[in-house]
Amino acid sequence: MRGETCWREGNAKECFKTYQSMAKMYEDMNDYETASYFHQRCLDISIEFKYIEGEAMAHKGLGIAEEKVFNKYEAMSHLETANEKAKEC
Repeated sequence: MRGETCWREGNAKECFKTYQSMAKMYEDMNDYETASYFHQRCLDISIEFKYIEGEAMAHKGLGIAEEKVFNKYEAMSHLETANEKAKEC
């Protein structure tokens, strides 16, 4: 709920942090499908608010989650995009 509230208030970085912490929590439980959902939310928020650093971190998270479920092509794509976005920062 906190993430959605921050999103509605236009507080992109706090919203991002909230979703990122949720993704980490699910990663710690080895639930990479749910972690991917929260990384995707991070990416959506970052794109909406033009937060390039957030885009890089979200793509990295998505890449790692995809790698953990042996989806190597998607993992590679996200990690390469994360690298490109990181260079933009």
